[in-house]
Amino acid sequence: GNGWTLPQASAMMLAFIAFAGPVPVLGQSAYADAMDGQASCLAGDKAMAASQWEAANDLYVRCIRSNPPQYGTLSNLGTVQSHLGQMEKAIESYEEALALAPDNPKVEFNLAVTLVKAGNYNAAIDHLSKLRESAPDIRAEELLAFSYFHLGRYSLAARAGERVEAVQ
Repeated sequence: GNGWTLPQASAMMLAFIAFAGPVPVLGQSAYADAMDGQASCLAGDKAMAASQWEAANDLYVRCIRSNPPQYGTLSNLGTVQSHLGQMEKAIESYEEALALAPDNPKVEFNLAVTLVKAGNYNAAIDHLSKLRESAPDIRAEELLAFSYFHLGRYSLAARAGERVEAVQ
């Protein structure tokens, strides 16, 4: 309708594109990163289920970098790091998971197990005692007895051991 022929309009459009360059689609890169992150999360779950600890670690790290952290992913990362012998990293991952889900007994227990593996019995006792109050679990009682014993607190170890024996 403006008096331009089709070849003139096409030439004008090509000149505009050549001058202005490609027009970016807003959010396309962020969307692609998020999709890559989601794929990394799912692949991390599969690698963890297959006991492929190194691969799972790399995938969860990529997942967390690309997505807002979620307690489940952080907890899984802690489990993987624990299997890899990276106790300090595992403790940090579990603590971050607990910050997002403060009353999650599974994360609390896994953190306590990792603290015991790292030889940090006092911190483990804090978490295990919290579990005793909120979500009684015989495994937590066994770890309490173990931790008390390693700290030389034998009467407390004996009482925790008696509670375990009473249940079994």
